[in-house]
Amino acid sequence: MTTKSITSQGSQFRVATFGPETHGDRHRLFFALMPDAGVRAQIASAAESLKKQHPVGRWILPERYHLTLHFLGEDPELRPERVGRAVAAAQAICVPAFELCVDSAASFPGTKPPWTLRCSNPAHALHELWQALTAALVGDASHRSPPSEFIPHITVLRDADKALNPCAIEPFSWQVRDFALIDSQIGRQARYTELGRWSLAPKKGSKP
Repeated sequence: MTTKSITSQGSQFRVATFGPETHGDRHRLFFALMPDAGVRAQIASAAESLKKQHPVGRWILPERYHLTLHFLGEDPELRPERVGRAVAAAQAICVPAFELCVDSAASFPGTKPPWTLRCSNPAHALHELWQALTAALVGDASHRSPPSEFIPHITVLRDADKALNPCAIEPFSWQVRDFALIDSQIGRQARYTELGRWSLAPKKGSKP
């Protein structure tokens, strides 16, 4: 593992990298909720149960499980100015920590639909976090326009050969205490790099 620095608007960020940069790779930048080891194991268990339906596709590795909050764009190289603006948006967020109950699975429409895990009743604070990031990113022309609808989901299978009818799974809880900015490098060097992580405010009603 090596580290490098990128500088934007007077702030410097240390970025961990694994292996050499590869010509032709691309970088996708997004905000996401990143599960801890315990939640990753629960997601993997739910994915394993879905394999009984024998779909053909690309199963996501547990270390790449996440819940996307905002996709910020794709570039042939990591752009410091874009990272700096994303960091500034994240630093403006003040949303309480919350709990998610992941209890169902379904696929999105399409010829090769992704299979996902979902929450029947997402916590209000999750939508509050999404809306706060949307507001903080408004006016930044370098970012894609945010979607008008937010459907929280954790993708476990890509490019499936068939749709997944909505179904219940064994429910599990996810205590969300922070969110992260992720650089997803795609191409011959496929990897995730965490560029920053921000804690949410203490959960409402919790003791100081």
